[in-house]
Amino acid sequence: MSENNTRQKPNIKMVAQKAGVSVGSVSNYLNHSTKVSTDMAHKIENAISSLDYSPDYVAASLRRKKSTNIMVLSPNLNNTFYTKTLSTYTKLAVKNGYYIQTFGYEYSPEIERNALKRAKANKVCLVVVFNGYDDEREIDKLVSSGVPVILADRMAGKMKVNSVAFNNNDVFKEMIFLLKSKGYKRLGILTEPLTLLNLKRRYDNVKRISENNNIQCGETELFCDESLRLDNFQNGYIFMTKILEENPYEILPKCWLCSSDNLAIGALKAFKEKHYQVPDDFSIIGFDNIAFSSFVNPQLTTVDQNQQVLGEKLWEMTEITLSGDISGNEMIIPQQLVLRESF
Repeated sequence: MSENNTRQKPNIKMVAQKAGVSVGSVSNYLNHSTKVSTDMAHKIENAISSLDYSPDYVAASLRRKKSTNIMVLSPNLNNTFYTKTLSTYTKLAVKNGYYIQTFGYEYSPEIERNALKRAKANKVCLVVVFNGYDDEREIDKLVSSGVPVILADRMAGKMKVNSVAFNNNDVFKEMIFLLKSKGYKRLGILTEPLTLLNLKRRYDNVKRISENNNIQCGETELFCDESLRLDNFQNGYIFMTKILEENPYEILPKCWLCSSDNLAIGALKAFKEKHYQVPDDFSIIGFDNIAFSSFVNPQLTTVDQNQQVLGEKLWEMTEITLSGDISGNEMIIPQQLVLRESF
C-alpha cells in the first residue's frame, strides 16, 4: 500500500486543528490540569469524536497483561461533593495498585456519551459513572464489549450493572413530618434542571411524599434554571434574587429545599439582602452537608450524604465488580437530616 493511501493515526495536533484551539488547550482538557470553557469542551469533544482519537492514557498498563486503569466520569469536578468522594475512592484505588482517570462531563450528555465510547479504546478495566443521563445505550454497549460499569449515586434500574446509591425515602419522610408539624403547606424546590437521573428520582420522591401528606410540591413550587448547574453559590444567589424580585412574598413557598448546599447558601444571601429573616420569613434546607454549611449564619439545615462513605462503598463495589460479578449488586447508603438554624 502506498504512503498516500495509509491513514495517519489521529494525534493531539490534529484534534487541536480541527477544533480550532491550541494544542495546550486540548492537553489541558484531556488532563484536567486547567478548566476550559463549556464551548471549548464541546469543540474538542466533537473533534475527538470526528477523528476517532484515543488519548494514550494507558501506555504503562498496556505493557502489563491486565489494565489497572479505572475511568471515572463526574458531572463537574469543581463540586465538593464529587471531589471529596473521589479523594477517598482514589486513595483506596492507588493503595490497591490501580490508577484513576477522572473526567468531568460538565452536565453534557454528549460529552458523557463520547467519553463512554472512548473507554474501551483507552483500555480501562472499569468505568464508574456518577449520575449521568441519556446514556443507557452507550453503557449497555460498553458492558457488552467487556468493560464493566458501576453507577455511582444512581440506581441501575433495568441496566445490567452494579450500583451504589443513597436512600432518600426515609430522610424525606422525616423532613415532611417536620414541615407538617410546623404548619407549612408548601415546599419550594430550588434546583438545576432535573436531567441527571439522581436529581429526577430525588424530586419524584419528595414530591410523592409531600403530596401524600397534603403539602404542595408541584410545578408551581418547582424553581429550576440552567444556570444553577455551575457556579452554584453565585448563580443560586442571582436566581433567588430574581425570584424574590418578581414574586410577591405572599405567593412564594415559605420553606425551600435546595438540590445542594451551594445553592442554599446562595439563596441565604439573597434572603438577607432583601431583608427577610431565616427561618422566620423563609426556612431553607440544603443537600450534601458540606463543611461550609455549618459556618454560615444562620447555620444551614441540610441532608447529609456522607461522601467518605460513598467513596468507600464504591471501592467495595469495585472489588466485587473486578472479581467478575458485574451486575445485579446494589449498595444503598442511608441519608441523615442535620437540623440546624435555617429550619
